[in-house]
Amino acid sequence: MARRATIFQREEESGERLLKIAGFFEMTRPGHKNASPKDFNTLARTFEALDYDLGVLDGEVARKMREKASGPPQGWMSLDNRIHSKVFPVGEVKIGFLIFPPRPKKEAGFSRIAELARKMGSNLSLLIGLSPWGISKEKKFLQKMPEAVDILLGSGPGPSFQEKYMDSASTLWVRPYPEGKALHRIRLTDLRSKERQHGPWKPEDNCDVQNILLQESIPEKPSIKEIIP
Repeated sequence: MARRATIFQREEESGERLLKIAGFFEMTRPGHKNASPKDFNTLARTFEALDYDLGVLDGEVARKMREKASGPPQGWMSLDNRIHSKVFPVGEVKIGFLIFPPRPKKEAGFSRIAELARKMGSNLSLLIGLSPWGISKEKKFLQKMPEAVDILLGSGPGPSFQEKYMDSASTLWVRPYPEGKALHRIRLTDLRSKERQHGPWKPEDNCDVQNILLQESIPEKPSIKEIIP
């Protein structure tokens, strides 16, 4: 069913603020896009009930959902070959998301993303990239365009891993596990700090990454249980 979902958790004096993010391969696995109309409708209703802050659909999957069912989940973004962005105010800080296009034009595409990242980053405390490219192209991007984003959420072909720190830990790279059996939780602190804005990620200091297995110990949400028998 799902490729992955990621929860960002930023600590504040008054508690914690969650941002729930789902991207690209949440609806169907790559190469398995011929689900039935009933399945697509169930998936759309389920993800609407989960109430994500940001959801991103592969363009082909979005087309299939419009053809076979009632369409993508409410509020989800369907991508073309443009770069898209979204900014969330969280207390005194702003967290931005840069959604990479499905098929970048090699080095020119990398440069365009890095240019937009610089423009966005000047007004943000944190910039996060969402990529459908696969591990090989994501690694090349991070090597060619170091420090373009603070966090890269990868997906697509290639192995998964909990976390890697690239370019002297200036970028946190996450590739969540497939099959809808786990999610990543990334807890961040010190986003208002100038030292953090220009310094590295420090595990268990200003960031903590966990991979949460979705086992039966996770409480069921009644609204989801009504949708899926």
